[in-house]
Amino acid sequence: YTAAAAGVARVSVTGRLVLYSFRNRQVVVPLPLGAVALASAQLDGRPAPILTRTTRGGRPLTVVLRKPGRHLLVIRFDVPLVRNGPAGQFVLPLQAVPVGRLAFRLPADNLQLRVNGSSTLFRRARDDEGERIDVPINAGGPVRIAWQPRQARDVAEDLVQLESHVEVEL
Repeated sequence: YTAAAAGVARVSVTGRLVLYSFRNRQVVVPLPLGAVALASAQLDGRPAPILTRTTRGGRPLTVVLRKPGRHLLVIRFDVPLVRNGPAGQFVLPLQAVPVGRLAFRLPADNLQLRVNGSSTLFRRARDDEGERIDVPINAGGPVRIAWQPRQARDVAEDLVQLESHVEVEL
């Protein structure tokens, strides 16, 4: 998946899913997404046959594969972006996959980031378009990405004073 802020109230997401069918008949495959409204879906370069289902477990979207082999499904959708000045956050309702990566293009440089509350679950990278983070998504579950400007730290916060006394009685 790739994601980037699109305006002040949404994040635009593009997913490239590789699907395999080993059957010589039509197969319905659940998509590893929660409830999202797809803007577009292309299967092998053509409009994808997407079905929606009401489910309790969480995978309401499925795609129909008509022939065996490897297939590329490209989907596009938006999720809400909550902004508070220069800070922001959004949630992607993802499900588990064998292997996956989310690349999020940061809206500005020099940001403090958290992914699902942690500052270590991602890798930063820089290219010609700016800074981005890469997040592994194979475990599934909602992925919450939040950012804010880096805070200036007072040097006194890093100082530690220690005083020790040793007494020996014989």
